[in-house]
Amino acid sequence: MKYLVLALIPLLAGVSVGVARTIREFDGIVEWFSPYADGSESAGIVTGVKKDPSKMPRYLDAINGSRVVVENGEKHNFGQMYLQGKMSHKFVFRNTGTADLKLKQNGTSCMMCTFSSFDQATVKPGESVDIEIRWEAKHRDAEFRKEAYVATSDPDRPTVALTIEGAVVMSIFIMPNDLVLNNVPVGGVTRGQVQVMNFKDDTMKLIDFRFVNEEIAEFFELSEAPLQEKYLSGPSTSRPKTGRTIVVTIKPGMPLGSFTQTVRFNLDVPGGSEQLFNIRGFVTSDISFAGQGYTAKNNDVSWGTVARGAKYNLIALVRGEHREQTRFKILNVTPSSSLRATVSDPEPFGEAAMKSVLTIEIPDDAIPVSLLGGPEQENYGHIVLETTHPDVKRLTILVRFAVDE
Repeated sequence: MKYLVLALIPLLAGVSVGVARTIREFDGIVEWFSPYADGSESAGIVTGVKKDPSKMPRYLDAINGSRVVVENGEKHNFGQMYLQGKMSHKFVFRNTGTADLKLKQNGTSCMMCTFSSFDQATVKPGESVDIEIRWEAKHRDAEFRKEAYVATSDPDRPTVALTIEGAVVMSIFIMPNDLVLNNVPVGGVTRGQVQVMNFKDDTMKLIDFRFVNEEIAEFFELSEAPLQEKYLSGPSTSRPKTGRTIVVTIKPGMPLGSFTQTVRFNLDVPGGSEQLFNIRGFVTSDISFAGQGYTAKNNDVSWGTVARGAKYNLIALVRGEHREQTRFKILNVTPSSSLRATVSDPEPFGEAAMKSVLTIEIPDDAIPVSLLGGPEQENYGHIVLETTHPDVKRLTILVRFAVDE
């Protein structure tokens, strides 16, 4: 028996279409190549359309008496494959006719697929040849279906389509990888969940949790729970073998504004590597600010280059049951050589709020400085306020500004 190899190295792409279908997303887009009439191997490509092989242009001249049969079927399902994994399957082509059977590669349904050692073959009557497809999963594709086309001299089968299908999954999948928790109340408790799914191992432990952003680490707490049952249902080729739910708890007192935290942890499994997920959100309270250059997302003001002697007012509004008892006090201003701040006593603002005015001044003798922001808070000016609100003991307003020479 002859032995030939057809190697396919695909580029897969997974598309998430919601929580229920994150594990089993969509069928692969089908493309196919047909040769030019002169027999060259280059061809025009039609994307997203599955072609009937019997209607594809004939690539080899027909030989009366040639008869092709793929003994073990023209379709193979690899089942579940892990990302970066490799699998192969042999298709057995037999000549059941009375004349020689010629075979030749005729393209694939994957733009990144290539033929390696198999190019063409001649099979004598009664003999067979193996064509092996090797599939290397380079990217996750929850469900894929691809075809490789083999031209034949069979008068009735000008092209045979070999179909491979299956599901490509990561051995470890974290969902969501970016946990977003908006409107986190500064005085309350907020919880979210992250699912850690293992498609390879029957058991798994999560160990060595640690927070990357140490400045706000004290406000986070992690606990574990069993993986939710809905993630363990579905087709066997696309459901995890085991998993755990990480419960993220944000405790009261987180600084106002946006925050980002990264959680790193390890898996107690053979060959387990470090995993991570991010937590992003926005902390709100009864206290809010408004004024020129102020953004609530970062709890900062941005003025660019300012003149000495300039003054800016921010309005601090306090709502809720503690509004009448809330007072502000300037605790610290940096750099004090270029920035000063005062805050007024509160006064009613409508029927449901109290208003204080925070005045920020660039003194006449301010020294040159450039604090226009960046990834580190050291690149900002800081105004630290102390309050009598029971949920917001202290808050910091970042100031982005510069004073020229």
